[in-house]
Amino acid sequence: MNAASIFDRLAVSLPRPSSFNPAANRFFIEDQPVDPILPLGFLIAGSPLFARYAAGARWLRGGERAMRRVWWAGLLGAVGVYAALVLYAALRGGQPGAPTALLLAEAGESAAGLLLILSLGAALLLDFACLNAAFRALEQGAVNDLLRLSRVSNRGIIVSHYAAVRLTGWRWMIAVFHLRLVGAAALVACRFVFLPLAEHLTLGSASSGLNGFDQMIEYAITLCLGVVFVLEARWRLDGVSARTLAASARRHADLPPVFVGMFSLLRLWIVQIVALGVILFFLIALSLVTINFLENSPLPAALQIALATPCALGITFLLRFFVRRHYSIMTARELLRAERAAFGPP
Repeated sequence: MNAASIFDRLAVSLPRPSSFNPAANRFFIEDQPVDPILPLGFLIAGSPLFARYAAGARWLRGGERAMRRVWWAGLLGAVGVYAALVLYAALRGGQPGAPTALLLAEAGESAAGLLLILSLGAALLLDFACLNAAFRALEQGAVNDLLRLSRVSNRGIIVSHYAAVRLTGWRWMIAVFHLRLVGAAALVACRFVFLPLAEHLTLGSASSGLNGFDQMIEYAITLCLGVVFVLEARWRLDGVSARTLAASARRHADLPPVFVGMFSLLRLWIVQIVALGVILFFLIALSLVTINFLENSPLPAALQIALATPCALGITFLLRFFVRRHYSIMTARELLRAERAAFGPP
């Protein structure tokens, strides 16, 4: 069983320097590691604390085969939920006498939106699963007192707890990831391919998925947000695991740690909802300006599309950079807070 490759499936691992030597067994003695996301084999070899957590994860004992089962189970489960939502939308919202192709396309678009909304609820469950895992990881005071007297560094103890929280939340993340993946892909396909095609075949409409600059901009915005929304599930696991660990480590706070953790998650959701509103505002404003420019531009349509394509790709990479950077900064900051709260003065 290749432990490093298993961890690559657990999360996107940060590359370690070539000079790193886990056999020296110094990684958790000095005040390291700096990177909180480490290959699974290094964690097990350097931290008996995390090795105990990993041994208790029965689903991980099957190695690569177990990881593939979890991955495919999440994907097939998301597809099954989407199929059920399509059937529900078709039976409940269909107009009598409507063509079957148009009915299925509209039901597919509605089901995709419901699936994306459902993924938000699953993300909330992911947050609470990480919070519960963080409290369970730090609730054994006697074990933590003995660890303080051991040669394992404070940072190594915190990173071991953090890895255990991520290990617990990984399967929840897989569910959120696949719900978003299936929902975003189905929304793009139904909105911009199947629905226009069904309208053209059944109603004689001349519209198509990319007919008109407004629909082209709408397609670009949907695709940009969809890609980042799907990837956000993987980065969220890192940031939320660190945030809940920091909240659970505040044993000497004025409020109970559970309230601190729930308030921390609530504040995170509020900030992210406001940030999403600001992003949508600027994207819509930018799209209106772009549509007005393209409609009044003397450039050929092919050249306009050629100019709009790199703009859409640039926006996607820019959003991806900011969202990933947001969670990276959150992870580093919250792990530092967790270390100070756990090992600082009362």
